[in-house]
Amino acid sequence: MAINPIVFTVEELAQIKAVRDQGGGWDSDDLNAIRSRIKQFYLQGQQFKCCYCRRENVVQHGRAWDVEHIISRKANAAFMFEPENLAVACIDCNLAKLDANILARPRVRFPRASDAYTIVHPHFDDWDAHFLLIGVLYNPLSAKGAETIKICKLWRFYNLVGSDALFNEDGRYVRLAEQVLFAKTAAEAEPAVLAMREMIQEAKDDA
Repeated sequence: MAINPIVFTVEELAQIKAVRDQGGGWDSDDLNAIRSRIKQFYLQGQQFKCCYCRRENVVQHGRAWDVEHIISRKANAAFMFEPENLAVACIDCNLAKLDANILARPRVRFPRASDAYTIVHPHFDDWDAHFLLIGVLYNPLSAKGAETIKICKLWRFYNLVGSDALFNEDGRYVRLAEQVLFAKTAAEAEPAVLAMREMIQEAKDDA
């Protein structure tokens, strides 16, 4: 299920506008309280699960979670306080995604449609419709699912020797991932998904 966006108070919106009018940005000290509320809101709303990998980590320590800008601040600073551009992500997913381009095409106005994004969007997509999660294995059910696995490096959970060795060194896996990425329907992607799953299981058995 998609997550709900934060609703800023009139006072918070005024404070954000004042900081931005003065040339300040996300890291302004004047916005400490607002940034803290954003993080707490999404931690509670996401039930302490990362918006990308959905791994649960029930801690509130600041170092355990990052406020995630789905469209990165570097890509478009104008969207940094858009409620539907905000979520919380685990440190690993946030660092893996970083400033990756996840828009289907450049936008001037903030896009509120699922098809504007190449990855699974926490607000506009149903996560379970794009992934089949079996243990630590993320099997894509859509092109968006495949792209999210690549962008956020979700293969890191496979616990293989060298962690991402399968993805980086086995050309068959990369080719299958590309087949899933360019598949137009889940049914079209299914043979490649099944082959990927078999390869992952074989690699785990041999590890």
